[in-house]
Amino acid sequence: MKPKQTLLQRICITALAIGAAAIAIALAPMATRAQTITVWTDDFQDATLFSSNSIDGTYGTVSWNFSGAGIGNPMVIITNDLPPTNGTQNCAFTFVTSPTNGALNFGWATDFLPATNNTSVNPAAYTLEFDMAVQGISLTNLGGYVGPVLGLFGNYGGQYNGDGAEIVPSAAYFPGAGTGYQHYSIPFTNFASANANLLPPTDSPLAFFIGFYIPAATNYGTVEIDLANIQVLMNTNTAPPPLPTLTILPATPELRLFAQNSAATYNEEGFLSVDQNQSWIGSVAGHPPTYSFTYKDWNTVPGFMNVISFMPNNYMQNGGPASSPYTVYYASNALQLTITKETSSFVASLDWRTNAPILNSTNNILLLTNSTGIGTWILKFTDDTDGTLTPPGGSPVAFTLPAAMAAQFANPLTIFSGIAPNSTAGYGQYIDMSGISITNVAGVNEQDDFTKDASLNAYWDLGFSVDAGSVVQVSTNTPFWLTWTLPDAGYGLETKNSLNDAVTPWYSPAAWNGVTPVTTKMGFSMKWTLMPIECLPYNLNDGSFDQGYFRLSNPPPTQ
Repeated sequence: MKPKQTLLQRICITALAIGAAAIAIALAPMATRAQTITVWTDDFQDATLFSSNSIDGTYGTVSWNFSGAGIGNPMVIITNDLPPTNGTQNCAFTFVTSPTNGALNFGWATDFLPATNNTSVNPAAYTLEFDMAVQGISLTNLGGYVGPVLGLFGNYGGQYNGDGAEIVPSAAYFPGAGTGYQHYSIPFTNFASANANLLPPTDSPLAFFIGFYIPAATNYGTVEIDLANIQVLMNTNTAPPPLPTLTILPATPELRLFAQNSAATYNEEGFLSVDQNQSWIGSVAGHPPTYSFTYKDWNTVPGFMNVISFMPNNYMQNGGPASSPYTVYYASNALQLTITKETSSFVASLDWRTNAPILNSTNNILLLTNSTGIGTWILKFTDDTDGTLTPPGGSPVAFTLPAAMAAQFANPLTIFSGIAPNSTAGYGQYIDMSGISITNVAGVNEQDDFTKDASLNAYWDLGFSVDAGSVVQVSTNTPFWLTWTLPDAGYGLETKNSLNDAVTPWYSPAAWNGVTPVTTKMGFSMKWTLMPIECLPYNLNDGSFDQGYFRLSNPPPTQ
């Protein structure tokens, strides 16, 4: 029987203590030699052969075109017009930039093909390799709201599922037009997002993808991106990954918002108001509409932000989805309060846009710096165009909206609150809110004290989050967080009341009362579990609970 590897933590009624079980690691003999094998490949060979070996009989497809149907005329063809040095075929992804196209936002992906013999659970064992050339017009004008991105989808995932996207920062990454193929080698450890999604057992099938955001181009014409010899290599003798580290933290009642998504630094997680009559426009004199947001903890990295968007209900304009993570991006009109953590202060910015879809709010009407973000931020309107913003511990700062702009924000209007990491260091970070108060609006006047909620209040809709489980209501019934580092392949949580009890085995947390705690990967390097009281271990002999232990065990518990 395979011995268990364990990492142990202890909880007590009155204190937290940390212990560690000794783990022996056998080193490979010096005579063992590393071998690199191909575990996945797409070389775009003969059409009949490829179709018979692919899952859906395709070569690849334009996976998304947020610019609109047909705009840019993106196409995917398998061709030998620019064969690589080994003589195989290449995949040509073509599109057209023109004065009438405006900004382009689309991407392409190969078919999903199965991986084989990819047995390592260590991200450091894997490398993505491919050859790429550009013909026609060079890629010189990239970036903007969305940066170029390329990488791998795992297990029928997608670009926004956090499956290992390599974010490309500039046009310099791509070869110049007509310069021939350039070879690329990207270790999985360089991926900006969740490497663990691409490893056994959740890694097959795989697909390669590439996507762009191109602002209104300065050079117009056809761009052809040629890709060949795409493959994933695995080193069979890579040092084992570090063992996961388990930590137990106290949990207090609050609403916690995690930056769970790690596919792009601009992706938001959060919630929106269910009631659609939250506007300040047309308020009763002497009863100023007031929006208060209270933060309990904001111990994040610099740049981490909370964007509170006041959105007239025109979500479906310009092809945008309704009540989704991209509503703010697509909507034509928005008033946004952005609170950003800086190194030693917080900056609040109030911005607006009207009739300007797929753009950030660029019209600033207020900018202030405060020593803290913790406490209550109060946005108050005295009439349709005038109001104040009061930071925690500070004085009200006045602002005035343009009269023409204010007319765009009558009901129906919804409030969106989302956090964005704004840097890769922000992936997996979180903020804690203790309450929201909205008064003197025509719709529901919402008074929500998150420190007293047993579950998420019906005021809020989680459709704004990129990922489910990013917004967590912590109650008095969930007293502990368990968090551990990745990778953790093969490990599972176990609990026990006493280490001195040699009779009672270790159990899974769900075994005590049939309640299964929810474990979620936040960012690309940590997992978090909010532990309900029902999952805390008790003494099977007398039913008492005076202490308990948690550990990560490999293999995981079977009972």
